Amino acid sequence: MQGVSDAMRIAAETVLSGKTPTRNTSKGRVRTKLRRTFDGSYGQEFHLEIYDQDMRKSLRRIGRAAFIELITYVVNEAIYQETAELSEKAKTQLDRIGNVTGTVVRRLQGSILKNIHQVSRQLGYGVTIRHRTSRLERPSVVKFDSETAKVMDAKVSGEKVELEMGVTRLNIHTGNGRLQIKGHGETVAFGFQGRYRNIAINAKKVFSENLNKNNGLEDTDWEYLRVGALPMKLADGTVVKYFVTELYEI
Repeated sequence: MQGVSDAMRIAAETVLSGKTPTRNTSKGRVRTKLRRTFDGSYGQEFHLEIYDQDMRKSLRRIGRAAFIELITYVVNEAIYQETAELSEKAKTQLDRIGNVTGTVVRRLQGSILKNIHQVSRQLGYGVTIRHRTSRLERPSVVKFDSETAKVMDAKVSGEKVELEMGVTRLNIHTGNGRLQIKGHGETVAFGFQGRYRNIAINAKKVFSENLNKNNGLEDTDWEYLRVGALPMKLADGTVVKYFVTELYEI
């Protein structure tokens, strides 16, 4: 369960400080502390201990609810899963930490997520992280299972595809978000090929404006963009993310 501990600690420190820790030490500013284990199961209860005063102030400012939202968002980004719409407090903090969310996602996608998924791959069990809000309520933060384990082996295809798509989510700092292909009901993660900072500002605006135009409308009334993209696929051909390479005229 070391991977779970590392994921929560790194996500928490990034959300609160705007910096992604590069190493795990016993004197870290955020540490996980095991409280107890549950007899007859693999369950563990642990607490996040925050030792840095500035990060404690940040937690008080954004509130615990928004803090959990952002941890959920960061970890789900790493496994290409969609999260619920963020609250205004969570969005404000996400803007504060800017493009560091891309850094923490890449950090999680290394050995940390591989360690977490050892449980699914070797034992066949899923791992659910829950947040205790009361004695009886423990809503799920994020789930890891055999399906999310497959994402670790996804590969980017060299064959470009053409899509008619609408933007449903967009992080303006990293360029990562979610799109919906015309005629499809589900959304898929997307990003841009190469460094987002090198994308022309006019092209960035096309995607952010598409999100704004379609916000609140039925998808039958959307304006769609036509793009060329490289799909990232699982072994069975399922696409988990598209990397946009070109924007075509409609």
